[in-house]
Amino acid sequence: MESWMPDDHVTEAVLDGRRDYRQLSMPDSRWVVAELTHRGYSVREIAGWLKCSTRQVKRVRAELLTEVMGLLAEERERAAQAERRFANVRRDNSRLVERCAELETRNDIHVMATLSQLGTGKRSSAPH
Repeated sequence: MESWMPDDHVTEAVLDGRRDYRQLSMPDSRWVVAELTHRGYSVREIAGWLKCSTRQVKRVRAELLTEVMGLLAEERERAAQAERRFANVRRDNSRLVERCAELETRNDIHVMATLSQLGTGKRSSAPH
């Protein structure tokens, strides 16, 4: 059995009018129908993009392979959302680390100034 992986560009090629149902392999046509269904498009819209009948889209939607590919489309979307959240957390974490380093430096300067003033007997004019 040949292995198959979703082509990230095949659905966009269909939406752009560069591919239609007859030009797609069986797995690719199922993937496109599953992905467009997952995105919320109607049978009529999908049939228009694929240049096939609504009956054909309904047949493809009813196939187990298309249902499984629909689940794959959902999981891929969830994974992409998780990656975006993770990137946001990493960015926020980097900002916090930078801010902590800045505050530590300011604190060190303040402590050194205070110790220096205590050593010379001068009092700080900074508010406490």
